[in-house]
Parts: sequence; C-alpha cells; structure tokens
Amino acid sequence: MIWSGLMFIARTILDRAEEELNDVDAVYREMGESHALLESGAISAEEFERREQCLIQRLEAIEARRHGGSQGEDGEDEDEPGAGGDHED
Repeated sequence: MIWSGLMFIARTILDRAEEELNDVDAVYREMGESHALLESGAISAEEFERREQCLIQRLEAIEARRHGGSQGEDGEDEDEPGAGGDHED
C-alpha cells in the first residue's frame, strides 16, 4: 500500500517535470519578458543575447525530444558528429 502510494507520487512528479521541460509557451513567455527588459533598459543587449541563445537552445532541445532525437549536455546531436556546431550561411 505504501509502495503504490510512493510510486504514484513519483510518477506524478515525473509527469509534471516533463510537462515543464517541454513547455514551449513558457520559453516564448521568457523571450517576451527578456525583450521587455531590454526595451526598458533593465538589461544590456549582451545580456539579452545571452538569454536569447539559452532560450533558443531550450526550444531546439524540446524539438529534438519531440522527434526522438538525443542531445548531449552541450546541445549537440549525439547521433550526428559536428551537428550544432558553427553553421555557414
């Protein structure tokens, strides 16, 4: 009885964590907040760029998880060497 209760709690926590981890809307809200802070002068352009890059990486990680891709801690696709590196336009 106690074990099943603990398993229920663990599954609930895991489900909630996965929802938050994959919440695209939250990332877009943070982007909007960062933009508002930049416009108000509360953060520098450099800080805005840093935040924006982190948020873009989060969006890319969400997309990769949705499509079953595996990414390493550095955000590079582990299945494709050099993916996620410098791109030439």
